[in-house]
Amino acid sequence: MKLPKLSKLALKPCHTSKEKAQRLVHRYAAFGTAWAVLPIPGATSTGLAALEAHMIYWIARYYGETPTHTDVIMTMSGLELASVALKTVAIEGANLVPVVGWGVKGAIAASVVEGIGAAIIHHFEEKYPGRLLDGQAPPAAPAVSEPLPPSN
Repeated sequence: MKLPKLSKLALKPCHTSKEKAQRLVHRYAAFGTAWAVLPIPGATSTGLAALEAHMIYWIARYYGETPTHTDVIMTMSGLELASVALKTVAIEGANLVPVVGWGVKGAIAASVVEGIGAAIIHHFEEKYPGRLLDGQAPPAAPAVSEPLPPSN
């Protein structure tokens, strides 16, 4: 049996900040899922909040900004206020149902991380639409010109 070349298995390179940020969000969602199913009562929400804060910091970096700790904490505070009560009740309630509850916890964690990531990416895409990874603006679309009349 011949194995495929490693280059075919590798992820395609990212060219825009959005592509790289989306890839990061998916990795953090996977890690959040794994964290949520750990049998550590009460630590799930705290761990996920730290994970989400770290993710926000790196998304900002991909768009060329270096947020301070205060910036990240303020952003997280707003996002967490919107989701902390629901997330805490759902995740801690899922602990009451062994095995099935762990799957529910993982799904909730992944959904929240993906949602926060999408919101942060949307914020930066509004601010820097189509930003390339090297910090440059995307190339301008070619101007649409009127067709020339046929020459006779």
